[in-house]
Amino acid sequence: NALNNCTSSTFRLTVLDQTAPVFGNITEPLDPIIFNQSVPYQFNISLSDPAGIGSVSLAFGNQVITNLTNISNNVFTATIPVLGAGTYNYQWTFSDTQSNANNTPIFNFTVLPANTSTTLFLNGSSSNLTVPLGSIINASVNLVGPSNVFVDVLLNNNLLSTIPQTSSLTFSNGTCSGICNVTAVFQGNQNFTSSQSQLQVTFIDNLAPTLSSI
Repeated sequence: NALNNCTSSTFRLTVLDQTAPVFGNITEPLDPIIFNQSVPYQFNISLSDPAGIGSVSLAFGNQVITNLTNISNNVFTATIPVLGAGTYNYQWTFSDTQSNANNTPIFNFTVLPANTSTTLFLNGSSSNLTVPLGSIINASVNLVGPSNVFVDVLLNNNLLSTIPQTSSLTFSNGTCSGICNVTAVFQGNQNFTSSQSQLQVTFIDNLAPTLSSI
């Protein structure tokens, strides 16, 4: 003032961080992708926030993944060991060290069933067969794709048996004569497509008529 009297005070200024982290690049595996039970799936997100990233999670289908890896410069990776075939929704949620939260839009990711290949063998051969009427035939199947599954074996569309893919069965013509179709069918499941293989068996009657009475 005019008498040169001075006063002083101490003030405390608090700056509140109310800004949530922002996301940048989001990467995912090839979409759609073919089912492969031996290859893990990795999803990445890059985040930025002046206060630092506090937490990150990925809601994927019916699971929430919180065990993420910060690979470099706030780029986070979520690894999913196995995904069955299907379409999944997923969303990232994250917050900074001041608990300001944010999330991404909902994305989707599709895993397609893997193709299978079925090969039918009759008496060890994948070719058509000609045998005398009444012969016993061994049928086996080579199924490429899944493991520990079952295959239907049919004779002229009539089910002979449902067998494990690594086993075999024996059969005769039954009520079938002449040219008969033998079909091996894998019905498919969530992760693998269906497939089938068909061969023809020609049953030849080589027996001459016998005389029973005169």
